[in-house]
Amino acid sequence: MKIYIGGGKLIPLSRKIKIFLKYVLPYHKKLLNYIGLKISLKLKKPSHRFYPPTIGFETTSRCNLQCPLCVRAREKLNRPEGTMSFDNLKKVIDTLGDYLIHARLHGWGEPFLNPDILEMAAYAHAKGIYTNFHTNGHFLTEKNINKIIDSGLDEINIALDGMSSQTYEKYRLGGNVQIVKEGVERLCRIKKKRKVKQPNVNLQFLVMAQNEHEIPEVKKFAEESGVDQLIIKTLNVVLVEDDTAKNFLPQNSKYSRYKTENNRLEFKKENPCTYIFMEIRVNWDGTISLCSCDDTHGDYISGNFFTDSIKDIIFGKEFVEARKKSLTKSFKMCKKCEGNISSL
Repeated sequence: MKIYIGGGKLIPLSRKIKIFLKYVLPYHKKLLNYIGLKISLKLKKPSHRFYPPTIGFETTSRCNLQCPLCVRAREKLNRPEGTMSFDNLKKVIDTLGDYLIHARLHGWGEPFLNPDILEMAAYAHAKGIYTNFHTNGHFLTEKNINKIIDSGLDEINIALDGMSSQTYEKYRLGGNVQIVKEGVERLCRIKKKRKVKQPNVNLQFLVMAQNEHEIPEVKKFAEESGVDQLIIKTLNVVLVEDDTAKNFLPQNSKYSRYKTENNRLEFKKENPCTYIFMEIRVNWDGTISLCSCDDTHGDYISGNFFTDSIKDIIFGKEFVEARKKSLTKSFKMCKKCEGNISSL
C-alpha cells in the first residue's frame, strides 16, 4: 500500500505510465492531440486547435451528505440541482472520444445518486478512456461492487474522514462511518476473490483539526483492509471565509497547505495553473465550468455541451481568452487558489 500526503489530484508516476501505454499510445489521434496540447501549453499559446485530454462530468449535483465546507451544502451551488442523463454523456463522449484520455465521473454530488453511473463508466471504458470517480462510500453494496468491477472502472476514491462516529460525523453530516468502513473492506475482499486488479482503490482521509489525531488509526485500517493507496489529503478552504476555515485547519503544519500571516490564510507555495488547458468540466445540465474547484456556478463560459456545437465552444473566443487569463491566474477565483496542476 502506498501513502500520499498532500493536496490536488494525484496519479502516481507508475500509473501514469500504465495509462499512457494503455489509453494513449495505441490511439494516434490521442497521442498527437496530447503532444500538440503540451507544446501549446509550453509555448503559452492559448489559441490552438487541440482538445482537452481530460473531461470532468458532473454526473449529479445531488448528495446524501451535508459537509460544512462543501459549496453545495453552503451555497446550493447557486444553480438548480440535477442528474446528467446517460444519453447526454454518450453524446459528449462520442464527439470527443478520439481525443479523450481520462474521464472523471464526479462533480459536486455523490455519483451513486445517478442510477446510470456504472453504465456511464462502462461506456467510457469501452471507448478506451481511463475512468474514475470519488464517492463518500455509502453505496458499496455487494451488487454495486460487482457492477463496478464489471464496468471496467479504473480507479475509485473513497472518502473516510474519521475513524470513530464522533469524529466522522463532525464533518460528514448525515453519514455513517461504519457503513463506509464495511464498504471499503467489502470492495477489497470481492476484488481479491474475483482476482482482479481494477479498480485501483484509494482511501482518502481529509485532514482537519477534528480528525488529525486519528491518522495512525486510518493508516492501520487502510493496511488491514487492503486498499491500494491511502491519500492523506490537505484541506482546501478557498471557497469559505478565513474565520470559518480556521476552525477546521489541523494543528500539525505538515498536514496543511496554508500558513497564517497577519491573521489571514496564505498558501505555503504558489503553483501555476494548467487546468483550463488540459481539462474541461461539464455540469449535469451541459453548462461548462472552467475549474472543478472554484468555478462552481459556471459563470465564465456560455454555451451548452448538450445542445450547442462542442467544437465551437472549446475553440471559441471565450475559451481562448480563458486559457490566456489562466496563464497569469488573472481570474478573481484564482486569487484564493494555490494553483491547479493537471494530473496528466
